[in-house]
Amino acid sequence: MLRIQSKFVPTYVNYAHYFQSKGDEKNALKIIEKGLQEVPESAGLYHVLGLWHIRQKEQGKALAALKHAAELDSDNARYQYVYAVALAEKDMSGAIAVLEASLKKHTGDIQTLYGLAYYSKQIGQVKQAEHYQATADRLSRFVPNIEVE
Repeated sequence: MLRIQSKFVPTYVNYAHYFQSKGDEKNALKIIEKGLQEVPESAGLYHVLGLWHIRQKEQGKALAALKHAAELDSDNARYQYVYAVALAEKDMSGAIAVLEASLKKHTGDIQTLYGLAYYSKQIGQVKQAEHYQATADRLSRFVPNIEVE
């Protein structure tokens, strides 16, 4: 029998990934749910749960879990981005709003900028898309001038 520390979120995440790598989605979900029983306010576990629902093609449940993860940990730009990408399938304007709000907090997040560029272009906001694209491109080429002695 495997014993895990009941409040250590990475163990649940990694154990769920292990089951998924074996094609055992049922036990992956059990591990995620067990983790949420132990650590109910874990953004990481809600994020993993949302991704699990996406793989099961359960869009509504996925969006709810991903949104909750993004709300629980607004300091994590990745959670905002993944939620926006999932949301964009049905609500591109809503996805743009999520990404714009995230960009206010995470001004240099390249993934957020590229997402904004892509979705802005999709809805015909070409100038805005070009602005986001140029900003992301500039940041992706940034190399800090650090001298090591």
